[in-house]
Amino acid sequence: MAAPQADGRPLRAHLQAAATQGALPMATLDPPPLPPPCTAVWGWWAELASARPASGFGLSPLSFSEIAAWARLTRERPAPIEVRAILAADAAWRQAVDDARPKEGGK
Repeated sequence: MAAPQADGRPLRAHLQAAATQGALPMATLDPPPLPPPCTAVWGWWAELASARPASGFGLSPLSFSEIAAWARLTRERPAPIEVRAILAADAAWRQAVDDARPKEGGK
């Protein structure tokens, strides 16, 4: 998390900013250890999620075009299964955020 990103700031600073804005949970800053093959994919998802555009309609899903643009800019080369894992993590994250929101009418 201390590794400098493209802008020179550490990943932790980006994640803290996203957590402060409600885009990521604070628990993201100290996640449980992941198996080594998952570490890169998790980091990629966190980087993509922290750059997610704001919307008045909740969290928008990451798109293939956003992932492709990120890969081009960062020179990362995720395999198709890794892209699917990023999308699955994103769907699970958005569902967890939606489930945690208070529902209208207190339901």
